Amino acid sequence: RWSYVNFEEAELSVMEAEGKARVHIKKTGYLKQFSMVSCRTQSYTAKSNRDTKQYDFVHTHSRLEFNEDESYKACDIVLNKDDQTEPIESFWVQLDEAKYSIIGVNSRIKVSVKFFQF
Repeated sequence: RWSYVNFEEAELSVMEAEGKARVHIKKTGYLKQFSMVSCRTQSYTAKSNRDTKQYDFVHTHSRLEFNEDESYKACDIVLNKDDQTEPIESFWVQLDEAKYSIIGVNSRIKVSVKFFQF
């Protein structure tokens, strides 16, 4: 008996002004067992380099724990609200390091960050 963990969406679009991107992870299959999975960001056109103070998001590597009968979790990524006019930029979020469950087909999600000026 196995459970599977997947992102609910294939792609997510957020506004920089929100200050965070929340990606949803769903556990399906056998829910009567505790399981864990890691959520990790990867740069693409959006960068995560806090040393230069010109970063778009804060690199995240967090461990999510699903208790028995839990089927939803969220991974939050902090966005840098710098008020600079920018084109749409993207980064990836990847599921890995699963314990007591299997990572499903939707193991990677593209997050697009939009800047909007009033």
